[in-house]
Amino acid sequence: MRVAVLEREIKRDKETAEVDAGDELWQRRRYEKFWSKNYIKYHNPVVIENIFNKLDTKNHVEKRLEAERIVHRCTQIRDSYVRDMYKTLALLKKKSEVCLSLATKCITIDEKLGALCGKSKHTASFKNYFIDGTYNIS
Repeated sequence: MRVAVLEREIKRDKETAEVDAGDELWQRRRYEKFWSKNYIKYHNPVVIENIFNKLDTKNHVEKRLEAERIVHRCTQIRDSYVRDMYKTLALLKKKSEVCLSLATKCITIDEKLGALCGKSKHTASFKNYFIDGTYNIS
């Protein structure tokens, strides 16, 4: 009798482990969508031609080189912003995972709010009108 109960518990533990592994795989697939390839062509001839036509330099070679430099610099700046967004997304993902794991362990609503939002650090010095003399009512 005890052996049968133990076997059922072991089987149930294996099933929950498989479900957890599947859930982890699903989470990983979901976040892989964020890391998709995000690029544009560096030497897009239409964009370079538009900039080329708007520049007022008389030398055509310098005009073309300046247009290519502008496009290249814009793509560098854009890539920098995209990298920063990915870093922010990774930090946000990590923070949310920690908060959600802490919230599942909490029992009361106050504990869950503390786990999700953090401890309140509100003091009187955060509001400027506490210091400013115009708000003193006497």
